[in-house]
Amino acid sequence: MTTRYVVIEVPRVEVRGLKNGIHTPQISADQRWFMIQDTHAGGSIGDGYEDREAADAECERLNDRFI
Repeated sequence: MTTRYVVIEVPRVEVRGLKNGIHTPQISADQRWFMIQDTHAGGSIGDGYEDREAADAECERLNDRFI
């Protein structure tokens, strides 16, 4: 049986708008975050995780539900 949920590393993307007089520094291109991908449906689960350990723990919890 294949693993249903896997952790993937993705580049961090920032959506920016313009506000008069407000400047926010850009996000470095090498910043990453971790998403949980559903291999059966092709979608992502949750909003993303800052650290790999938290994403791995949640992924393991989700996979345990489908064994």
